[in-house]
Amino acid sequence: MVPNSPHRRVLFIRFSSLGDVLLSAAALNALTDEQSSERIEAHWLTRTEYARGFEGHPKLKRVWKFDRKTGWQGLVELAAGISGAGFDDIVDLHATLRTRALRVLVTMKSASRRPRWRVISKQRFRLWLVFLLKGLCPRAWRPTPWVRRYSELGRALMRNPRSNLSGPDLRYLAERGSGVHEKLSRLPDGYFCVMPSSLWPGKQWPIEYFADLLAQVRGVPVILGTNSDAASLRLVERLHTARREVLSGVGWSLEETAEAIRSSRGLLSGDTGLVHLAEAVGSRAFVLQGPTTSAVGFGPWREASAVAGAELWCRPCSKDGSACFRTGENRYLCMTSLRPSETASRFQQWLDQPQGRE
Repeated sequence: MVPNSPHRRVLFIRFSSLGDVLLSAAALNALTDEQSSERIEAHWLTRTEYARGFEGHPKLKRVWKFDRKTGWQGLVELAAGISGAGFDDIVDLHATLRTRALRVLVTMKSASRRPRWRVISKQRFRLWLVFLLKGLCPRAWRPTPWVRRYSELGRALMRNPRSNLSGPDLRYLAERGSGVHEKLSRLPDGYFCVMPSSLWPGKQWPIEYFADLLAQVRGVPVILGTNSDAASLRLVERLHTARREVLSGVGWSLEETAEAIRSSRGLLSGDTGLVHLAEAVGSRAFVLQGPTTSAVGFGPWREASAVAGAELWCRPCSKDGSACFRTGENRYLCMTSLRPSETASRFQQWLDQPQGRE
């Protein structure tokens, strides 16, 4: 039975991964308070492990969860629940085989009332032009930044949108991370956060490079990551051995990590999901780019953020470095040729600039 509602009910879908899910929250920006209170009742669907990041979002009525371990049967059951919820619009922010299958299932089960589907454009042709032409690719041919694509798709839901196109606002996450206040308050003024780990080897800056850079800059680093991020654990151990003052935030929750970044002078990281978290909670990021560049569409969107990358003709080659043609010691040269000595100077200058936290 379809529930009656005075609002237009909208479901946003983005299953993974963490950084992409956080960035896609820009689609909610158009749902301003005065508009959504009478017109839009927004729901969000993501994988179970990422749902916590959206629970309590001020613009969401409900967060739906999908456990990928349930496989096809879980997707069928999810489709049944969605079709029974009476959504007017479903916004696919992922555009994968799984979301396409979900669309077919929901359509089959929604015999009397079928929701309108809106699907994000992946702009694959533009993306391959960037990989093919590299730095010679004209700006007009490059993919639209993802943050803008998400924001535009969300704004398209509104009949008379008045909001500006901007990045996600997840500052509420930092407000829930009060558990680390005591630890952070013990640090001298001017601490900064560091995320040294990456899921992809091609986007991993060497740990010894991080250690060398941190030996040359002022301030106390807070090392972030999960308990399974070997690079984060190794860097903490290496800094302790070198008697460098450091605070380990490895294993902190998403909320605690958000609070640490928000209260810091900024985040130093490879091209990882925490870059999007930093900007979403009102901070800034200094991004070490290797196989990617901002032309791919995932670069930082805040003016206060910055990027550093090696001057190599082969950049960008792919989204994760898997297309690197080099072998042996030159494998992932885009990361290893980004030397800590030059990067430390740029990073220190960036740290010394006021960031204009929101």
